[in-house]
Amino acid sequence: MSDLLELKESAKNLSALIVEDSLTIQKQMKIFLEKLFEKVYVSNDGMEALEIYKQFQPHIILTDIQMPR
Repeated sequence: MSDLLELKESAKNLSALIVEDSLTIQKQMKIFLEKLFEKVYVSNDGMEALEIYKQFQPHIILTDIQMPR
């Protein structure tokens, strides 16, 4: 439990980008990560993720390996 509290403290001022084409997985990840990170961005594909990255420059990117575009 202390590891999770440490992670929450470390991530509270960071942003994350989720790149996932499955809407179910995307939603579950977003709900969890919003408890840790200050801001969570979501993308459905690689091209959209690139645009979000250019605009907001999130600190962490969590991405699916196989997806469209």
